[in-house]
Amino acid sequence: EAKSLEQKLRLPLKRDDRVEALRQLGGVAIQATPPRIGEAAALYTRALVHRGAQLGDSEGGAKSNVYDTTKSTNAMPEPLEARLLSNRAAALLLLARAAEPQNVKPLAQEALLDAQAAVVKDRGWPKPHCRAGQAGLILGDLKTAYTHFVRARKMEEKSEVAAEGASACLQRLLRSEFPQARARYAR
Repeated sequence: EAKSLEQKLRLPLKRDDRVEALRQLGGVAIQATPPRIGEAAALYTRALVHRGAQLGDSEGGAKSNVYDTTKSTNAMPEPLEARLLSNRAAALLLLARAAEPQNVKPLAQEALLDAQAAVVKDRGWPKPHCRAGQAGLILGDLKTAYTHFVRARKMEEKSEVAAEGASACLQRLLRSEFPQARARYAR
């Protein structure tokens, strides 16, 4: 007899408790040695599905792992939903960094969409802005990356991730736009 993931993990019966258990298990998977990043992403996705979040349609009508903010059933408190989306974005960014070259951009794009959805759900939280910025850097979208890093920095002035990300954006921009700057950084 095939058991569901919930039965294998012995998750609580109440939906809210199940969502929290899945979120915590995702955190445990990320922090494991070695990290079980794919498992964490799957657990965060499962938690989003349990609370009524809608997965988007990819090309060809198949379901994608990308969260579609336009289809949310509002069954989940927005701060919790933002954390799940941001955590999944973090897992996808880690997967992108370790992926084969052909898989990097699709994973980074999914991470960007999750991070942007998390920003919509909790506008005052800087972490999803940093994750959107990191995804933008991977995708080579310096404008998006810089915008998100600056917003995170405005929310949390001491954010090293935001400061380093904004600096990385500016350095890349200078190197690509100005040959003199490229020569200076090459020294």
